[in-house]
Amino acid sequence: MKLLKNHSKYRKKEEVEIRAILDSKKRAVIETKLTERGAKFEDKAQITDIYLCPSSVNSFEEIEMNKVGSYSLRIRRKITDEQEEVSINTKIITTEGDHNAWQEYEIDVSSFDVALAIFRAIGFKPFFTLEKDRYIFKLDNMTICVEDIVGFGSTIEIEVIADASASQRAKKEIRTFLKEMDIDNNQLVPRSITNLLMQQKAKF
Repeated sequence: MKLLKNHSKYRKKEEVEIRAILDSKKRAVIETKLTERGAKFEDKAQITDIYLCPSSVNSFEEIEMNKVGSYSLRIRRKITDEQEEVSINTKIITTEGDHNAWQEYEIDVSSFDVALAIFRAIGFKPFFTLEKDRYIFKLDNMTICVEDIVGFGSTIEIEVIADASASQRAKKEIRTFLKEMDIDNNQLVPRSITNLLMQQKAKF
């Protein structure tokens, strides 16, 4: 999907993310490894994400993020300790084909259902839903999310917020940390886990 051409003038920081799939053996020990490494557990959340696209779209190929300016549009419901938070989020490709660094915007809203109704009213439709449990850790400048995804399995996602000029350095830092966690390169996901699942389960 294509966003306004002048979005680059708002660019300040990028969200740099690298993700890996965890097999059952590594999932069983990853939280202990993180704690031993000094990561601090922050929270657990139940998350439901609904992704939207223009109502005219009929295939995933029409909206797959690849070109600079292509974007995702998501409504998220997050429940932590029985507290509900709802947000609208968009992630925008800044380098062609790069799914490890994004320009991101997010805003909190009061109602999941009303947000969805507004987007339906202006010509968008939901095409993919993702449900997961997320365990959130912090270490230095990294946010580390261990996730158990319904219908898929377990993953780890490491995020660093960096200036665009420092995104390559942030990627190297994350990959080094994953290696320290005994996560092999063949477990890394070139694009997002969401992209992988969309290819399999998106419905238009």
